[in-house]
Amino acid sequence: MSEEQPDREERIRRIEQARRRYDVATAAYADARTELLAEIRGGLTEGIGPSALARHSGFTREYVGRIRDGKVSDNPVSSQQ
Repeated sequence: MSEEQPDREERIRRIEQARRRYDVATAAYADARTELLAEIRGGLTEGIGPSALARHSGFTREYVGRIRDGKVSDNPVSSQQ
């Protein structure tokens, strides 16, 4: 066994740890995004205008319009490895 082997194993362990953290963060992001889009759609249904929704959501009016028109997917990660 070479002296590089422990470094390689440590690197693999850190990669696996980082992937687990990435998966947790991706799931949290997806949940928060789904909730935000649902609230925006609800606001639109209740008659709140795109400008007000944009101001409070941090999105542009144009993006809120795309949400309204069904052009924004609830799935933020369409091709995850």
